[in-house]
Amino acid sequence: MNSLDYCSKLQDFQLNGIRDIAFSYGVSLDGLCETFGYNLDGELDLRDLDQIVKLLCETIQRPWAPLEFVYKMTFYQIGTIGPLLASCGSFRDAVKLFETYQPLLHPGFVVSADTIASGQMAFKKYANDSFQAPSWHAEAMFSGIVYWGKLLVDRPIVIDEVWFRHAKPDYADKYYDFFRCEKICFEKEYDSIFLNGSNLDLSIKTASHQFHLRMKREADMRLQELRPFSSMVKNIIHAKLPHDCSIGEVADSLNCSIRTFQRKLEEDGATLKQLKQDVKFQEATRMLEKTAFSVDRIAERLGYSQRKSFSSAFEKWTGRTPAEWRAHKQR
Repeated sequence: MNSLDYCSKLQDFQLNGIRDIAFSYGVSLDGLCETFGYNLDGELDLRDLDQIVKLLCETIQRPWAPLEFVYKMTFYQIGTIGPLLASCGSFRDAVKLFETYQPLLHPGFVVSADTIASGQMAFKKYANDSFQAPSWHAEAMFSGIVYWGKLLVDRPIVIDEVWFRHAKPDYADKYYDFFRCEKICFEKEYDSIFLNGSNLDLSIKTASHQFHLRMKREADMRLQELRPFSSMVKNIIHAKLPHDCSIGEVADSLNCSIRTFQRKLEEDGATLKQLKQDVKFQEATRMLEKTAFSVDRIAERLGYSQRKSFSSAFEKWTGRTPAEWRAHKQR
């Protein structure tokens, strides 16, 4: 994932959303702008959004406020993706569509939604490795799944387990109150919410097929404007590591046929095999340079069954073994 994603200019719906949230908590926008040092009508990026949210939470003395943001917004207040999800057929469809179109909401991270052996759906959020993701991202996203999911299917969404990357905060009791789930874990490798399988095939009461098709066309155009197709493919490959996803799995995540997937990759001058190698190379060099992970662990995280296979691939990429690369970068 390109670090430039996180420097993207805030869209109108994001600016309006933060204004509405501030007003709902009784916060003066003038005061917020004065403390922040910027005008909320100016050109702000996604890093600025993190600073504004942090300041807002401090101002209202509610560090858990991102869990409540969902109460302050409607489907249309989250841009094209809101009405797109509200008009699809089932809760499963909505979660899978969110996996595909989430960059329209925030391009600084990527999500994956996979059905696991127990019948649950594991919805995971991976941050852009160029920054340390603040906890409010996962808090707001997961609370949105629970709250809006309930509105869409007209019954509570059952959560089996929730994982957070950050340490357990002083206000951890708020998580238990909100998610109605006993298994809430902190300091995990990634953020994830495990949706009970009983939720997934529930019908969405606002399903509107023709409207949904129109919204999907609009979302596809916006997504194409946001980033090249091959970049979106790389995000999915990254999100599903160490699993070596098939062409069908990636096409499904992008909500397109295999034929359309192949055509779009060809238009970008890329192949799935090449993009997989690119992602593995980028992740390998990142972990060698920025973590203390052993070469064995890095190989495992990239989907290699043996260290020897990873070392051989890495040497082809760089002309150095992983250990030699790490030593060279640490000089």
